[in-house]
Amino acid sequence: RSQLADDVRSMRARMREHLLPADGAGVFDLKQSPGGIVDIEFMVQFMVLGWAHENSGLARWSDNIRILEALAAVGLFASDKTAGLMAAYTEYRACAHRLALQHEKGIVPEDQFEAQRRLVVAAWARLLGH
Repeated sequence: RSQLADDVRSMRARMREHLLPADGAGVFDLKQSPGGIVDIEFMVQFMVLGWAHENSGLARWSDNIRILEALAAVGLFASDKTAGLMAAYTEYRACAHRLALQHEKGIVPEDQFEAQRRLVVAAWARLLGH
């Protein structure tokens, strides 16, 4: 799992290099910024890849919300952390959808979703390190 964690961190860093604007000061990209949608998706998939051989129920679902529920059910994520990640994920996605309907990019002011971002970044640090 250690090598898998290294690979996940490396892949995520490369994605940020290519997908985040060079001058992203003052904004939060709902998908790509640290603490965003893709960080949650990477954590969820890391957990599935790392623990599904011990908990086959983790591979039952393809959507992140149900996988997070399954992770909590088998005790791999504390239920309060899982609830926070699910809430952040659904709030980010709802905002991104609203913006898309307005033909806007999924970018908001950096002070929006601060608590959610802190929660996701902290979960990432606990699970995958910095």
